[in-house]
Order: sequence, then structure tokens, then C-alpha cells
Amino acid sequence: MGRLENVKEYITEVSVELKKTTFPSREKTMGSSVVVIVMVLFMSLFLALADFVLAKLVGVILR
Repeated sequence: MGRLENVKEYITEVSVELKKTTFPSREKTMGSSVVVIVMVLFMSLFLALADFVLAKLVGVILR
């Protein structure tokens, strides 16, 4: 098989596999995005608070 046939076969196989693919609905995508954003905000606040507390603790210890 030549290179052109390999490329053609690859594209055909990719096309067949993409037809089997199911994508989530808009509602499911939006719901998942909200969960991710809320968790990122929560973890950011938690880590900022932990950093602040530990910095103060180290400051007291080194004083």
C-alpha cells in the first residue's frame, strides 16, 4: 500500500469512529462547567486561607 492509500484509509476509519461518537447535551455541559468552576473557586479560597494561616504561623515561630 502506498502512502496515499494509508492516509485515505486512516481518514475513512476516523470518519467511521466519529459517527459513533455521542456528545453531551448543552444542559449537561453547562452543569458540569458550573461544578468545575465552583470547585476551582472553593479550592482557591481554601488554599489562600491555608497559605495565610501557615505564613502567620511561621512568622510567629521565627519571631
